[in-house]
Amino acid sequence: MINSFEGGYRESPEKKHYGEILEDRSKIFHGIGFDPIRLQRILDNGILSEKAATEKGVDITRNYGGYNLSDSISVAESPAVHGTYTFGVFKNYIANEISFVIDGVSAFKAKEGSERDSGYIDEAFVSHSIPKEKIAGIMIPEEKLDLPLSEIPIGLAKMGYAYIDNRCKKIIQDLEQECDFKDDTSGLEDLIKRKAELEESDLEYLEKYKQRKKIFDQMEEFMQTYKSKAYSKRFGIQAPTLRDVLVQQIPQGMSLYNSDGFPIQIEK
Repeated sequence: MINSFEGGYRESPEKKHYGEILEDRSKIFHGIGFDPIRLQRILDNGILSEKAATEKGVDITRNYGGYNLSDSISVAESPAVHGTYTFGVFKNYIANEISFVIDGVSAFKAKEGSERDSGYIDEAFVSHSIPKEKIAGIMIPEEKLDLPLSEIPIGLAKMGYAYIDNRCKKIIQDLEQECDFKDDTSGLEDLIKRKAELEESDLEYLEKYKQRKKIFDQMEEFMQTYKSKAYSKRFGIQAPTLRDVLVQQIPQGMSLYNSDGFPIQIEK
């Protein structure tokens, strides 16, 4: 199609094609970053709010306010509903990380202006829990499959600066249990101490912001390395890739999709 503009002409860009899973308005999505422990827990128990996890005796750590809330679970509506293929919750929390495709579950919207309202047009919530039987598939950024785990951020940036201390400690605790792995964590402890000292300092806002980011990046790097070492021991693989871990964890028969919603296979 040709459109005119200011006396000239330009060609309208063609709409990008997406897989059937993203065009289905009944589907909803829940992203988990690149945390293999969270992936395994959800495959075993479903997606749980804090209340549901307590009832089931499952230990979870809440993030900055998204993911698992006290009484509900944050999800993204199908991008076909609002056309949010390139923005919103779908773009920021679903398309570029490991995400669950959920079918047959009712979601509700936050009241506009309420404390729960994030401002994202495509965010919705599911009360209490999402049974594992309602997981219709898993979306994975295909371009990251063969990257070493040591090069893939877990996703601390989406957990909130104030929450990452406990999140890192919980990930390490889980890796110790799941992978029978224990390593020196003094580097992380030093970063947590520096972070606390920074918050008590009298530095100007901009300088404090720069220092926060530096510490944050170092914490992410520490966790990437620790995660890689843990799964290296668990699976007996040197420098394990995301594909190596997912092949071990994802059950046979689970439908897998890339970030554009097209079916993929992950076996080598």
